[in-house]
Amino acid sequence: MPVPAILQNPKLQASLAIFLFVIAWWFGNGALFMSEFGGGITASFIFPIGGALWWAGYKISYPAHKSAMVIGFALLALWTFSLLMVFASYKYAPHLFLWVASATMALLITGIARIRPRPDPS
Repeated sequence: MPVPAILQNPKLQASLAIFLFVIAWWFGNGALFMSEFGGGITASFIFPIGGALWWAGYKISYPAHKSAMVIGFALLALWTFSLLMVFASYKYAPHLFLWVASATMALLITGIARIRPRPDPS
């Protein structure tokens, strides 16, 4: 899919990727908190939205914007640790949310492992 000319600006791409990572962090952490306080079904829908936003930010930042990618991977690590804390207290979190969140994280990590570098435009 062709990218509009304005989105080919490297600084704008990095800023947009960081913005998407922050929004994804809000969605993901909101879902994690909801799951702890009884909103399991809602959290099961919100966490994958955060994962999709994270993936969009990653695709925008890969491979040219290292600082944005560092922020994205730090966010993924925070989500992993938060999800492990939810697993540690799984009796308080609904089972559906644990399955959906685990599948989302597995898809993100698998997607990162399988992505191929973009060809150099020069």
